[in-house]
Amino acid sequence: MKLTQAIVSVGKHGSDIEGFTNSHLQSAVERVASLGGGAVEVSAGIFMMDDALHLASNVTVRGQGAATVFRKTPMRKAAITTILGYGHTDIITDNPDIFKVGDGVVISSAQSHGFLDTTGTLLRREGDIWFNSRTFNNDYNSAHNATLRTLHPLVDAVGATNASLEEVTLDGNAAFNEQINGCRGAAFYALNSQQITAHKVAAHDFNGDGFSFQTCDNLTLDTCFAEKCHGNGFHPGSGSNRFHIKNCTARACHGCGLFYCLRVRNSILETSLFEDNHSHGIYIWARDNNHINRHLTIRRNGGCGICYMNIPPSHSSNNHTFSECTLTENCTRDGQAEILLQGSPRNTTISGLNITRHPGKPAIMVTPNTPPFTLTDTTITPPGPDAITYL
Repeated sequence: MKLTQAIVSVGKHGSDIEGFTNSHLQSAVERVASLGGGAVEVSAGIFMMDDALHLASNVTVRGQGAATVFRKTPMRKAAITTILGYGHTDIITDNPDIFKVGDGVVISSAQSHGFLDTTGTLLRREGDIWFNSRTFNNDYNSAHNATLRTLHPLVDAVGATNASLEEVTLDGNAAFNEQINGCRGAAFYALNSQQITAHKVAAHDFNGDGFSFQTCDNLTLDTCFAEKCHGNGFHPGSGSNRFHIKNCTARACHGCGLFYCLRVRNSILETSLFEDNHSHGIYIWARDNNHINRHLTIRRNGGCGICYMNIPPSHSSNNHTFSECTLTENCTRDGQAEILLQGSPRNTTISGLNITRHPGKPAIMVTPNTPPFTLTDTTITPPGPDAITYL
């Protein structure tokens, strides 16, 4: 017997749940999840986000495109005044009164970074002590400038399966928020999840990455936009497998257009645009293997169009294919070449590319000890003896 999926509306007057905050959105998601799955229909309007909307398994959240905006509220920040120990949840600050139950937060210090930061939601207060929803990933010491800040994704999927976000605009309100590390947050963020989809989601002006997913399998980003985010446009990372990114755009972000982070594998990246980002169009870090990159347009980025990190052979990224791509006048800030092959990548295939060089820069630069690569059917403009440079 086929079960009817639940539909719950939220937002404008007359919706099943009326209101324009993350709490109203979360109530709608939890109601649908409790009924076995279905859809949350979000009206037009600006929803003020004091915490992320946490997606739930088997629930689709669907907005009205540019008319449905999730906007980050201004950050509040206090100094931690003692040592917070690994595995604890209690937080002591110099200004506890500026926070409230339900705030999404990050705990960090000058000696924590990446996954060593702790995120969560403030659950309760006892006297001047706040309690976080997650145990700490690290020690945080007042001597190392530890802080509690109301920073968080606008939408996240943590430990979820078969969840979707569609036709929503994510406004990071960066002028009133400090940066959150992409390993722990982004405008759209997924962690330890499977079969997550974002479709026609636009992230702009977020002080961090536009889209980041870590240790996820079978995630799809389709027709998503990251614009003027203060980190990377897209950040697939930390052991994610079999993701598919298509018809997406990263424009004018302060980091890279797309950053293949640590040990991501077996993906397809296609029909996407990376332009005018401050750093590289595509940056490939360590142990990132078996990626198909096709039908991409990469232009006017500050760094290289495509750049491998210079790392030891034991950490190399292997089996990348770049086919039918157009690279146009990257290296507008400090890039060395349209494509920089370094860090001992094995089995790199470059086929059917159209490369227009930035004046004075080679199309392909190859550093010493780089293994042989395959280059076929590629047009380089202008041609010349310096079009492919071996150092």
